[in-house]
Amino acid sequence: MEMSLKTYEEAIDLVDIIRIGQLDYDSKLELAKNQKDLFYEAINVAYQAYGMTGDRRYLEMAFNMTEKGKAGMLYDFIRESDAKHYANIPDSLLEKERKVKEEITLYENLVYQELQVVSSQRDSAKIALWNEKLFRLRDQQKEIVDYFNVNYPKYYEYKYNNRIYSLGEVQQYLTKKDVLLEYFTGREAMFVFEITRDAVRIRKQALDPRLFADLENLPNNQTLDAITNDAYPTFANYLSSSYDLYRALLQPFEQDLQGRDLIIIPDGKLGYVSFESLLTKHVEMHEVDYRNLPYLINDHAVSYGYSTTLLVNSRSKVHEGKARENLVAFAPVVFNTSNYATAVQQERSLRSRLRDEKLLDLPGTKQEVLDITRIVGGDVYLNDQATVTKFKEIASRYKILHIATHGIVDDNDPLHSRLMFSPSTSNIDGGCLQYNDLFNLELNADLAVLSACNTGAGRNSEGEGIIALSRGFLYSGVPSLVISLWKVEDEATATIMKNFYKYLKQGKTKDEALRLSKLEYLHTTDPTGASPYYWSSFVNIGNKDPLHFNRSGLNYLWLLLILLPLPACLFHLRRKNSHRI
Repeated sequence: MEMSLKTYEEAIDLVDIIRIGQLDYDSKLELAKNQKDLFYEAINVAYQAYGMTGDRRYLEMAFNMTEKGKAGMLYDFIRESDAKHYANIPDSLLEKERKVKEEITLYENLVYQELQVVSSQRDSAKIALWNEKLFRLRDQQKEIVDYFNVNYPKYYEYKYNNRIYSLGEVQQYLTKKDVLLEYFTGREAMFVFEITRDAVRIRKQALDPRLFADLENLPNNQTLDAITNDAYPTFANYLSSSYDLYRALLQPFEQDLQGRDLIIIPDGKLGYVSFESLLTKHVEMHEVDYRNLPYLINDHAVSYGYSTTLLVNSRSKVHEGKARENLVAFAPVVFNTSNYATAVQQERSLRSRLRDEKLLDLPGTKQEVLDITRIVGGDVYLNDQATVTKFKEIASRYKILHIATHGIVDDNDPLHSRLMFSPSTSNIDGGCLQYNDLFNLELNADLAVLSACNTGAGRNSEGEGIIALSRGFLYSGVPSLVISLWKVEDEATATIMKNFYKYLKQGKTKDEALRLSKLEYLHTTDPTGASPYYWSSFVNIGNKDPLHFNRSGLNYLWLLLILLPLPACLFHLRRKNSHRI
């Protein structure tokens, strides 16, 4: 068994070296997919060794292999970005690489846009020219990276050191109130690590095929049409499947969860599950009423991570003092420019208005961002002022980034999933912020709130996880995100977001602020509006610590104006008192 583990470790180390050294994005994904079984078998052997001996060394091995088997590509990208700063590479060289990467992104986007045109109308000559330029630019990028590797040893060392945090370090990261559950799903079984400040346990359980069938009845697979027009069957299926999933995923740890906050590190398709909407008890009801169900959120705040290593690493990413301003909010609101004159007179029901690829106007986003800035202050860019160019120009100045718009997922080419900005912009950026644009940004925000459809959804890539637009914000330096797992409805989203900032301002942790805002919505809406479809899509990924808001310059100005006359007043008072003696 010892020899088997050693062989597995050497094989996994080799996979790391190949993946980190491979610049091609698709090749990294393919490698992760092909090696999923390798990680499963390695974890299984370490699990058996731990069961036979009780030696924590084997538990540590199982955890290390679990971590290396998920979100490895994202962690590679983040480490490479950090390595450039730790290695003291001159700014002139970093700027040279940045410009090459920007050009690569530009031509990738041009090729992508042209490929969306009907084949008979595509300009093949342009596509060929752009691909030729891409080939040359990628060669330039490779030459720059090779130069970094050879001439800056710290860059090479940090980039290739796929350091996984130990169980002890993870336990130190957690608070006494936290329980972290990390899942790894294999062909036949699922491994779950339960980690608290004081203990670590590992559990292996058989994979019931019904587990994935139950996922089909959760809100991420529902539609507004089914909830309203096929109401009871949708409701009944949800009651059954939600409780079955709770029993499979959480009930084995139920006693340890009491009074605790949950941190969920999902694997594979479990990344589509909003755990807080699972039901903790069996329920049978003959009428549709989502309001008073035994949701997990009633008793627990829940946050998430793409891997435990990325989660622990997120604390080092908090940009204390780097961002001068508190919040900037972008809301394009109107997406059909001919509608600007009549945007106020919307005939469609807000309840049927989704922030998705249909690009309907979103009147609720205007009120959302105005309400938020009334609570925490900040700057707002609305309508034709909410351009992607402006976002790229100013985003690094702000502690919180809030984008209320449409989100579009491209499962075939995830690097081109995007957030829509004002259409009144140049054709080059297409009025949108794409996943690959984020590779060229360095953000100083401690929180990004992506108030749009599907910002945490995407294609599940075995061995890597869900390739969502939100991952790009982690790469660009943001340690905490609020994202959506499915299509979100305009009015409900605006209400939840306003309350979320209210509780953030009160000093709540991000997961607790989101929990309280959802509960407030849940308790004040109607029986159908209380469906988890409306409120449970948004989740907190990454660092969940409270935010510390900067005091505005205006407050300091008023303080200065008050204090400046004080010495003169005191002098005058002394003179007055001296005359009275």
